[in-house]
Amino acid sequence: LADFAVDNDLLVISDEVYERIVFEGRHISIASLPEMFERTITVFSCSKTYAMSGWRVGWTIAPDDIMVELGKVHQNVITCAPSFIQVGALAALLKGEEALNGMVETYRMRRDYVAAALNDIPGIHCKPPEGTFYAFPTFDLDMDSFDFAAFLLKEARVAVTPGGAFGENACRHFRLSFATSMENLREGIARIREAMERVV
Repeated sequence: LADFAVDNDLLVISDEVYERIVFEGRHISIASLPEMFERTITVFSCSKTYAMSGWRVGWTIAPDDIMVELGKVHQNVITCAPSFIQVGALAALLKGEEALNGMVETYRMRRDYVAAALNDIPGIHCKPPEGTFYAFPTFDLDMDSFDFAAFLLKEARVAVTPGGAFGENACRHFRLSFATSMENLREGIARIREAMERVV
């Protein structure tokens, strides 16, 4: 991707809000690759990394000329984040490392459970994700992902996101969040199993 961007003089917008929630290896920003910083706008957020969803605070790193233009847009559209949110974000960034590490380990345990439990359900296959708090399994039923999500909602009372919402190549996938308690995960996966066993 970086070579393609350089060869075609393209600007890359890189959404790296999950940069710290990595289970295998380490995150590498595309902006760190040769000739990429000057052509990359990198977006970060406290929402995912520090469990601050709804606080609406994040930041961008980009070359100076792009930052000047982004600053103009920001000033006229958003102005600024409330001061208490800025203080909370600063505390997370400066003092949140221990909590973040614990949260990532908790997500890792949930990920391992979810992948194993889903793989044990006939007609569902789940590769453990390398990062984030979402699994993206496939299913073997004769329907698209939107119908499958509706099926799970009706028959299992479990809400998932259809893979097709992420593009036509994901029409046999669904997204399942494991950013909830183990109790909820066990209950939800048990319901999915019951629904699948009725149709497989």
